[in-house]
Amino acid sequence: MRIYFITRFSIYDPKFRGFRVSKDYGPMEYQRRLFDKARLNHKFDTFQNITFPSIVQQTCNDWEWIIYTSDLMPAEYMECLRALVKDYKNIVLITVKNFSEFFEKTSSYNYKKLFATVRIDDDDGLSNCFVEKLRQYSKDVGSIVSFTEGRLVRLVNGKLFIGKKFSEKNSALGLAGIEINIYNCGSHSDIDKRFNVIYDRSPDMFFLTCSPFTDTKRGFTALNRIVVKLERLLFLVLRRPDRVPKECAIYIRKLGRH
Repeated sequence: MRIYFITRFSIYDPKFRGFRVSKDYGPMEYQRRLFDKARLNHKFDTFQNITFPSIVQQTCNDWEWIIYTSDLMPAEYMECLRALVKDYKNIVLITVKNFSEFFEKTSSYNYKKLFATVRIDDDDGLSNCFVEKLRQYSKDVGSIVSFTEGRLVRLVNGKLFIGKKFSEKNSALGLAGIEINIYNCGSHSDIDKRFNVIYDRSPDMFFLTCSPFTDTKRGFTALNRIVVKLERLLFLVLRRPDRVPKECAIYIRKLGRH
């Protein structure tokens, strides 16, 4: 079974509301933040030190990696990306205008029978035996495979720190579809309501990066999360006051659950 890893690398689309940065800001500010040097430098550091080696060092070589990035990616970073993948015939780099084009291209890609597609973000990693493990499910055509066991990781000044273990069903990270384009399956959080999901509890199968540039704040202290939330609320007060009451209500509900 051929494994197709699919990665979205900073695709710009002001109409797509799947990320906080695209929901909070207008098109120009969103573009500035998405391609900000500090963010992209951190993204490339994590990509080169976590994501990239986790794929190219797989114990089984029956895989292809399709990386979709924005056609507006700044030239210096685009060149870095091309230079990094140029010696790998099974890595394909594709530029897209927006998420509509991304979804169209993932649907029309020439996947070879038998195949599986796998979600992997540009700053996370997978176990080097991921392909080997996933191939065990080649007969489960039409099913989703969710690896539930992973670790939190952080990259600080080029040094990788592996943190605590955590377990999560239906995690987007490493979610795989057997003979299915995983990006045609809808939201990952309730995918078990639409598909047969096989839960694989093999240990340390994925590595979730904790970073100030991601929506998730797992691995951060309670104080870190509060500071980030207050900074965001301050921005909304100054720039998007219409959204403040809703955001405050959501935050208060979350505090009440702790």
